[in-house]
Amino acid sequence: EINPERVESLFNLGNAYAKKCEPQEAVNYFSQALELEPNLASALNNRGLVYTGMGNQTAAIADFEAALKIDPESQVVPFNLSIAYQRMDSLYLALDFVNIALQRDSSKAPFYLHKGTILIQLDQQKAALENYSKAIKISPEMPVVYNNIGNVYSQVDKVEEAQKSYEKAKAILDWVPVFNIE
Repeated sequence: EINPERVESLFNLGNAYAKKCEPQEAVNYFSQALELEPNLASALNNRGLVYTGMGNQTAAIADFEAALKIDPESQVVPFNLSIAYQRMDSLYLALDFVNIALQRDSSKAPFYLHKGTILIQLDQQKAALENYSKAIKISPEMPVVYNNIGNVYSQVDKVEEAQKSYEKAKAILDWVPVFNIE
């Protein structure tokens, strides 16, 4: 009989080691949890994320696909598949999966940011800018979006627009709250 508390403990240990940047330990604990509960989509997803960080996109994709079979309505698993496929330079698959993620949840700025990055790689600057604009509308304080917009404008020789975007990114990064600690 499966002890759900043991599965949860192993899963939590996997998360803890992932956060500590100890990927092999994280993979080991996620794998142990999956031995006890093979249909634990969250463990498959998280192990896939660790594999992505380790550069093992093939293993990551296998885990993400297995997680998606268990939880076909997931919003985050298609996004993670998109990242793995992008890292393998399978850009059209990456685009397909980020579009699925956006169909399921269009309120996530990182989804639009990621889609814009893929579109840049596909030499679709105008579409990339549209996605970056959507990301800004959702989360206006993401400096990476402004930096990426600046990069697009630089590529098409719109120097003033590029400079404005870079300055906006810098302004966000330079803002640091000052606390008076006594």
